[in-house]
Amino acid sequence: MQAIKKRKYRKYESDSTRDIKLIRKIIKKKCPTISVTMGKGTSYGWVDISSKDRGERFTDNEMKCLKALGRNPGSNWDLIAPEDRDKFIEYHMMKRAGIKKTGE
Repeated sequence: MQAIKKRKYRKYESDSTRDIKLIRKIIKKKCPTISVTMGKGTSYGWVDISSKDRGERFTDNEMKCLKALGRNPGSNWDLIAPEDRDKFIEYHMMKRAGIKKTGE
């Protein structure tokens, strides 16, 4: 009897996954000691920002970095909602490119 070959499924990236990878790059470039992950289960699509040591408070340096990125973090966590991901990415990509919104 011949062995049945397993089908190989092409792994695809959702918009959420691509957005979160880009957000992670933006945050990690400014604050390399911060953990940036995607929410699991019912919080899928949310971006969880926390200290590397889960449950520990952000250091003063991490707080300054996050505030410089326009975030207002709690003492040990921050979130970016799915509907705010595009705004965060657009703002930082435009800032990096030196583009100002019209009317500014």
